Amino acid sequence: MTVTWGKQHPDMDDQGNLKADALLNPAERDLNRTLSDPAAREHFVNQVAREQRELPFEVQRYVQGRNYPGAPAEGYRVYEQERAWALQEWGRRQGADRVVTDADVSRMSLQEYDHYFDERGQPREGVLLWRTSRSQRLDDGMDSASQSEIQNIRGRAR
Repeated sequence: MTVTWGKQHPDMDDQGNLKADALLNPAERDLNRTLSDPAAREHFVNQVAREQRELPFEVQRYVQGRNYPGAPAEGYRVYEQERAWALQEWGRRQGADRVVTDADVSRMSLQEYDHYFDERGQPREGVLLWRTSRSQRLDDGMDSASQSEIQNIRGRAR
């Protein structure tokens, strides 16, 4: 057994041999190892299902109930690819060239953001922004009574 600083190296088994998955891509290897635990797998599947429920119904219908064979990380990668394809295909049917979710926005570089959104933060021509529960309404700090009063004043000015 290889012990470093009092702990066994995660890529070594109890006999000190390199595990079979040690040479895989680290993200893929870690996901496979995590999903070998039933509780972690259930939590992960519930997270994926929650994210999927926030997509357009047609996208949900396309990906739900499909079987993605292979190692868990491989199946998840294929699932993500098919989900992304279905979302873009749904967007094309809505007349958009590109669908961007708020989750995509949170991972974008500034250059990507400028490509898809104008200087006012509105989607550019051909871009459809799909909002999920991650979207938050910006709060200007004004209490609801003051907001109501301003709306009433605007209504009287017309």
